[in-house]
Amino acid sequence: MELSDWFKGFEKGIARLSPEQREAFFSECGNNCVKSDVSTPLLCECSKQSILYVLRSLWKDKTFRVTICESILRGNQHCVMQIEAKDNGNAMKQTGQSTFEKVYQMPLDKVYPLLVNKATRKGRTREEVDEIICWLTGYSPLQLAELLSQPTTYGDFFRNAPAPNPARKLITGSICGIRVEEIQEPLMQEIRYLDKLVDELAKGKPMEKILRNS
Repeated sequence: MELSDWFKGFEKGIARLSPEQREAFFSECGNNCVKSDVSTPLLCECSKQSILYVLRSLWKDKTFRVTICESILRGNQHCVMQIEAKDNGNAMKQTGQSTFEKVYQMPLDKVYPLLVNKATRKGRTREEVDEIICWLTGYSPLQLAELLSQPTTYGDFFRNAPAPNPARKLITGSICGIRVEEIQEPLMQEIRYLDKLVDELAKGKPMEKILRNS
């Protein structure tokens, strides 16, 4: 069965719902999955394909790509998808500044445990995560601990980094399907550098290589 045929059947089912039922279904479906202990990230793929289907139906002359960047079911605090479109051969980034701002406004003390958890689940340590953060930003371990005890946004944490490591420009590769060296938004690139390094840590890469042999 073609995916588009599946969604056409889905559309017919949704069309039978009253406006009240439809509103309740779409506002609560994700919450119901989490509350019911349905935790497979494969549900995120369903959301991704649904977005693709809608975009392709509305703009048939464009080619779209949807990338799952963050997902509650994957352990993140928010669900974030990046949408890209090609029109007449020119790629256009559709992820707006408002999406970036949501990431920048996230509390540091909420993001930090997610980074630590990603590493420790794979047998690495919190100390290694701290070493990576300090290497990347120039904060000392004491400064990092102080910021974690204060109301600090994730964006300000990177904006105010005392000594961003010049060697961070050697960080390349993909995170969330996007190559970090190609990210145009400077602050988001700094954030994705850290994501990439913690990802390498979780995948078993030696610390000396993660820190670019410094």
